[in-house]
This record gives sequence, structure tokens and C-alpha cells, in this order.
Amino acid sequence: MDSADIPNVVYSLSQHVDQLTQGLLELQIQNDSLRAMVKDNIQKTQVCLPERFTGERSAFRQFRNACNLLFLMRPKTYHNEMIKVMTVISFLKGEPRSWVDIFLENDDPILGSVADFFAQMSTFI
Repeated sequence: MDSADIPNVVYSLSQHVDQLTQGLLELQIQNDSLRAMVKDNIQKTQVCLPERFTGERSAFRQFRNACNLLFLMRPKTYHNEMIKVMTVISFLKGEPRSWVDIFLENDDPILGSVADFFAQMSTFI
């Protein structure tokens, strides 16, 4: 390469860098826009709350799945296991609600895992 060509090469490279920078900025704007759209859609998505569970064995699977769906669709609200377990407890009624009192009174470790809680609950009903 001739030393006289260097300014032209530098200019050409500079233009390519400017084009790439502009493309990157456009992609960042599109990304921000898409993130906002997704966030809005997630917030607008209606989630049906589980029906209160009274201990009817045939309704347990549906109750458990409704709770898990709620947790999946609202990960920021139900961001840890204890919150999930306490939410499940809030949907219990009658015998299942009475059954859980011993765990609450003793701060039982089962309250720290929704999977363990549902497993224990399935042996109760």
C-alpha cells in the first residue's frame, strides 16, 4: 500500500465505523421498544387465581397446576419459595387450612419449598 492511499483507507474505515455505530444505535432502540412491548403484554395478561382448595382429592391436581401457572406468569411477584408457599396456604380452606397450622406454628422447613409443600399436601389429602 502506498502512503498516499492511507488517508483514503482511513476515511473509508471511518465511514464503516460510523455506519456500524448507527446500526447499533438503531438495534438498541428496537430492542428497547420490544422490551417495553413485552413488559406491557406480560402486565396485561390476565391470570386467573386458583379456586380455594377444600381438600377434595379430585381437585388437587388442578389446584396445584393453577398455583404453579400463577407463579410462572408472575415471577416478579412470586420470586421466592416462601412467598409461593404462603400464597398456596392463602388459597386453602377447611381441613387443608387447619392441617397447615402446625407447619406455620413451628416455622417448619417445608414452608421453604413449594414442591415439598405440595408433596406433603398430596399425602394429607
